[in-house]
Amino acid sequence: MGSSSPAPACALPRFGATAARRALLRRACWWGSSYRSNRSVYGSEKVEQEVSCYYLADEIRGTYRGMMIAIPPCEWKVFEQMSLMELTQVLLDLAGLVNLRAFLRHPRLEKKTNFRLKRQRPANRPHVSTAKILAQTKAKKLTP
Repeated sequence: MGSSSPAPACALPRFGATAARRALLRRACWWGSSYRSNRSVYGSEKVEQEVSCYYLADEIRGTYRGMMIAIPPCEWKVFEQMSLMELTQVLLDLAGLVNLRAFLRHPRLEKKTNFRLKRQRPANRPHVSTAKILAQTKAKKLTP
């Protein structure tokens, strides 16, 4: 029995169909330069006003974890071999496929001011505490 070395990362079994892997890779590439790419594709003002950085960061975090599990390192070499201009074009193309509606901000509404109007009492009936009224009632009941 000889010691068997672990299989290289590229020889590991692939998870899911190729189309699913490509979709995951497409999302991952977009997330790498998401904010800037989307600003150049959809317009700076629209992205800054409508896209939630929180939702974007949450999606990047979740997608990154899945990619590191499902995609072996040899699959990433394609991007290492691209020139800067090619990679930029790929990222811009992928950014154009993103559905921005999934990452819309949900701005907080202004707080409602719950103020009560002060009750108007007639001048001839000033305020009397409840304790005084109860004490008077109790005294009347005790007096024969």
